Amino acid sequence: MFKYAFFVMLALVFFISDCAEYKPLKINNAQINKKTSQIDKKALESMPNGKIILSKLENDEPLNENDIASLALILNHTLKIERDNLQIAKAQIKNSQTIPNPSVSADTGFPIAGNILNTYNSYSIGLSYPIDWIFSHSAKVKSAVLEYEAKKLNYDFNAYQIMQDAKITAANVYYLEQILKQLSDKLNLYKKIYDTVKNAYSKQLVLLSDLQLAKNEYETSKLTYLDTKNLLDKQNDKLKEVLGLPLNVTLKVNFKPRYTSKLPPLKELYKNIENRLDIVAYRLAYQAQEERTRLAFIQQFPRVSINFPFNRDTSNVQTLGVGISIDFPIFNTNKAQIDIQKATRKKMYDEYISRIITAKFDIKRLKSDIENIQNQLRFLNADYENNTDLLRYYNQAYRDNYINIIEFYKNSNDVIDKKINILNLEKSLYSMQIALEIASAKKIN
Repeated sequence: MFKYAFFVMLALVFFISDCAEYKPLKINNAQINKKTSQIDKKALESMPNGKIILSKLENDEPLNENDIASLALILNHTLKIERDNLQIAKAQIKNSQTIPNPSVSADTGFPIAGNILNTYNSYSIGLSYPIDWIFSHSAKVKSAVLEYEAKKLNYDFNAYQIMQDAKITAANVYYLEQILKQLSDKLNLYKKIYDTVKNAYSKQLVLLSDLQLAKNEYETSKLTYLDTKNLLDKQNDKLKEVLGLPLNVTLKVNFKPRYTSKLPPLKELYKNIENRLDIVAYRLAYQAQEERTRLAFIQQFPRVSINFPFNRDTSNVQTLGVGISIDFPIFNTNKAQIDIQKATRKKMYDEYISRIITAKFDIKRLKSDIENIQNQLRFLNADYENNTDLLRYYNQAYRDNYINIIEFYKNSNDVIDKKINILNLEKSLYSMQIALEIASAKKIN
């Protein structure tokens, strides 16, 4: 009887259980090299406008602002990892929904001494099931669901930030290209000044100090040009990194940054802070922590299991019983876990308040900085236009021999310097406007 019952139990275990198949995922160098040197075409083609972007990349066509944002969303490596984390959080929900398995125990005994005439082999079969999970199940599930929702919102916020970062990096590339053109013109002008002074020195028309000064200005201008060119190369590499593209890909961008001339009042910028995706996500994470704290209190109660033993003794008396087992909370009353969860909850509460306060300070600072740059730009643009007009008069004065060529070149350089200052300020202004949109969760038109 016992033998047959044991085999029946084993058969039930194998037929009832839904076993997953293990498949190893090994790091393969050839596969890694392929992924790091080629565009992930499969990921691109799976997205609505991914095929169009892929076609532009393969045909060396320029990408627009929307292409840049979409590409960052699809291929950015950080977002890929966060999508994996979302899958883990989703699996945690499934894990929280599982209920404990029943336990089956079996044992047998053989009479070996004493009055063993007409005795039988004894055996015992028991079925037990824990029932204390019923009290904590809903809290576990709710905590896992809230944690997933928080991570999903946090992913959305990070995706938005990365798309904006891609646009800022593309804007930096645009402005650095414009600045490099100005620096190239400036370098050519200083080269002409240096050649002119050098020629004048050979005719003993100027001093050696004048020649040295012209040479220093030319070399300084050359170093500035080379530094800016190096910075542009780094920004191009950074743009590829943000977009999730390999270094060997040729990338062209057709993107002229736009920025607003008028900002909303502070009160309006503050209004939407608590609806910012990362803050909503943190609020959900806090609610998940609240459930974990409640769960810690629930789990201080002892574990309870019910048992249904079936026994046969050596005299062939068979019994079927029912029992209950309860853990005695003598050494572990779950107080330490309760303290940990309460402290974590308090930390998250304080951090939530801190995020709101930090956001308000960031918004106020960014608005002030943007308005300051806008005022500077208004002045510099007006000054640049005046100097551009004056340069025409300097050009005519040089032709009429009222000023020498060096004076004309230096005035031309002054105009170039003003244009470079304007471009640098516009670059900062665009980045700050994006930062203000992120901080306030409000589109700045």
